[in-house]
Amino acid sequence: MDDQNTTKKKAIFKDFSEKSIKKNFHGLQSENCIGDDCYNVKNIFTSFGMDECEDCRYCDLINTSKNCYDVSSFGEGLNWIYEGCTMGITSSNCLF
Repeated sequence: MDDQNTTKKKAIFKDFSEKSIKKNFHGLQSENCIGDDCYNVKNIFTSFGMDECEDCRYCDLINTSKNCYDVSSFGEGLNWIYEGCTMGITSSNCLF
């Protein structure tokens, strides 16, 4: 009897969660942005966890940076970075 009750409750929850409204984007003041968790950004494509960045693609978790491509894990004050991971603070003109 207990197993039937649990199964019924799971079905009700599944139905509820499928019909619920889900926010597709988290961010503010984002212009021309595709990604999530982006704040004060411009021209960002497929990037996540961005803050005050411009002209970046395929990046995550970087702040106050410009012209970065495929940068991951951490970075702040970055300029002209291509294919970097955990770049640190105020790095510029770095490849791979």
